Amino acid sequence: MLKSTIPYFFKEQLDEDIKRIKADYWDVWSNIFTNTFFKQLSNWCEANGLKFVVHLNHEDMIEHLTKSEGQFFSHMKYVHIPAIDVIWRQVWYDKKAIFPKYASSVSHIKNIAQTFSESFAVYGRGISVEQIKWVIDYQFVMDINLFLTSIFKYLHDHPQNYFFPEVIKYINTISYLLYVSTPCIKVLVYFPTSDLWADENKSALKAMEIGNVLLENQIDFDFFDHSLLEYLEIRNQKIYTNGGKEYNIVIFPPVKYLPQEMFRFLKLFSSKGGKIIFLENSPLFVYNKTFTSFLHFADREIGVVVDSIEQLSKMVEKGITVVNSRDVRVLHKKIEGNQLIFLFNNSSTSFLGKIILKFSKKNVYIWDQMRNKFLMVSNIKSNGKDIQLDLYMHPYQTLVLIASDKYVDGIQKTDLLGSLPRTVLELNDNWEIHFDKDFVLFSDLKDWQSLGFGDYSGNVVYRKTFSFSQDDFIKNKHLFLYCPNVKYSAKVWLNQKYLGARAFSPFIWDITEALKISENELVIEVQNTPAAALLGTQEKLEKLRKEAEKNFYLSISLKFDLEMVQSGLLPPVAIVSFE
Repeated sequence: MLKSTIPYFFKEQLDEDIKRIKADYWDVWSNIFTNTFFKQLSNWCEANGLKFVVHLNHEDMIEHLTKSEGQFFSHMKYVHIPAIDVIWRQVWYDKKAIFPKYASSVSHIKNIAQTFSESFAVYGRGISVEQIKWVIDYQFVMDINLFLTSIFKYLHDHPQNYFFPEVIKYINTISYLLYVSTPCIKVLVYFPTSDLWADENKSALKAMEIGNVLLENQIDFDFFDHSLLEYLEIRNQKIYTNGGKEYNIVIFPPVKYLPQEMFRFLKLFSSKGGKIIFLENSPLFVYNKTFTSFLHFADREIGVVVDSIEQLSKMVEKGITVVNSRDVRVLHKKIEGNQLIFLFNNSSTSFLGKIILKFSKKNVYIWDQMRNKFLMVSNIKSNGKDIQLDLYMHPYQTLVLIASDKYVDGIQKTDLLGSLPRTVLELNDNWEIHFDKDFVLFSDLKDWQSLGFGDYSGNVVYRKTFSFSQDDFIKNKHLFLYCPNVKYSAKVWLNQKYLGARAFSPFIWDITEALKISENELVIEVQNTPAAALLGTQEKLEKLRKEAEKNFYLSISLKFDLEMVQSGLLPPVAIVSFE
């Protein structure tokens, strides 16, 4: 029967019977792949004292993965540290990439402390430290906490390599915090592998859309499918993992086919009072061991059906709310009886608003990354039931908070920023710009290409003198230098006092003690990336384009590096205060 049917698999429009036969075909071969490859390697690693770590191909295009690799969740059952592949821009500013949740979900359900990411290999030599950190933070907030950052290996000529130890230290610190903490996830989202076998891709797209909207509403979740049911147990009105994590709600995209083992699981969960939500419609068919032996889904009394994802998200109780923001993402975990909150503003615009922590804790601590220590937050409001914070976050900024009943004696106190920066003095014009010790330009702030240095890669020193009045000192208790548009990192001296280096947001320096009444000298040393030196002139660009015709990876990274040619200290540069 199968031989006579296979030619019909390649038609553009498949009959319903052919879809089911094709689904059985994919399902059988995927299970063979799971058991003869992943399971065997897992057993061998265990027998030899090793851990099996592997990612699949096309996690970011799951409909392709199911056809080329098989069933993601079934394969990952036998991987000791589930993993994803982020070697080119599967994670980037213009994408809503949900696929890191696939791997971290398996880790959560199987009670594995780590989830691995192979990152950056083909992101281009012109990538900046801030971009590296953004890609890492995007994965951190989905609880990816072990990274192969191969990009640091071959960027030895990067003008920003001075900052690499700092960003690696940051990655290691956050990774460790996530490793030793446990997730506070209450929501399971069904991933419709069965529908993908039958070329019903709409349900998978809806599952991803549900995931993205949930994260935008600060609702964390785990994906699962029928292959992970052996790690889940129903008790009372909740679903428990073997490690004791608990879920109290299951969400389904519009699904056509449901495995009978999943149907039975849902019936039991529903009978115990569990909460099940179906988007748009409940499943149409239940199948037993094969798609060709299905039965109609007769019991429509399980769960509730909602019409929209927004309606669905409002039915989920949240532990943390970022008021009126879809850009600030939240990872909520527990650590030694305390609440760990990782906040990430993944937007190029600032956030000013309120954050509500819906649990009662006496104190909130914040990690000061520059000094690598925790400070106690002073300006919190607590009514005994929840904690409210007025907060300003710079573009792409991350914050780590610990909410605890413990009081740490002698710890320094700080106020979270709760207002937009107010400009006190603009510093955009009349700069002395040193491209090397023998060549000096006098100009307002422009990119290096506009100044005639299109292929310059390295360090450029900016000098400027300015006056500051006593009245401005009196009006402002705390003053900062703010350079939100530096491309792509900077070191700052004010009146010969070194104030530090920044390679990622916020590009802000406290200048309160270094600033003088009357004359001041400001020095800013700016570093770009290797992109300008690689292809900053038309001649160099054309040479690389010809090479890219024969080199697949170069053809990808060349597009990325072209975006990074613009370099320099761009306006605004200003002295600001936060009221």
